[in-house]
Amino acid sequence: MNQEPSPWAPGAGVRLREEYIHGLKCYRERNWSGALPFFRCADERADPHDVHRNRYTSYHGLVRVYMGDVAGINLCRQATVDEQNDADVFHNLALAELRQSNRRGAFLAVSEGLSIMPAHRGLKRIREKMGVRRRLVLAFLHRDNFLNRYLGKLTYRTAGKRRT
Repeated sequence: MNQEPSPWAPGAGVRLREEYIHGLKCYRERNWSGALPFFRCADERADPHDVHRNRYTSYHGLVRVYMGDVAGINLCRQATVDEQNDADVFHNLALAELRQSNRRGAFLAVSEGLSIMPAHRGLKRIREKMGVRRRLVLAFLHRDNFLNRYLGKLTYRTAGKRRT
């Protein structure tokens, strides 16, 4: 049985599409409308077996989200479905989820991405920026329940006074 070498192995020589590289230049300059056609082209022209296909799809979706197209998040989510090697795909999904105020979705994307690459700086930065929620005062009530919110604020204030 003849096995192909992993495309992720050092020196494997996997090339990125030119369209993606041009799109990335625009993306880094926050030129979303300039990046969109390049990412769309890279996404649509990528071979189904291209190891970077999910990366192209995730950037295509992220730029669409940044431009106000809420459907772009579906592209980001689609890209993560069978992704097992590229933590950047999950980073892009986390950014898109945060942009649409979906904290839970962002948390799940960050967790999944960090399980692939624990040292990913972008994912670690998002996790740090999001912070960690405190425990619910009354666990049997929803987080948004008036009583939980009131008691939470009350205990937060008293805990802060005890620290100083």
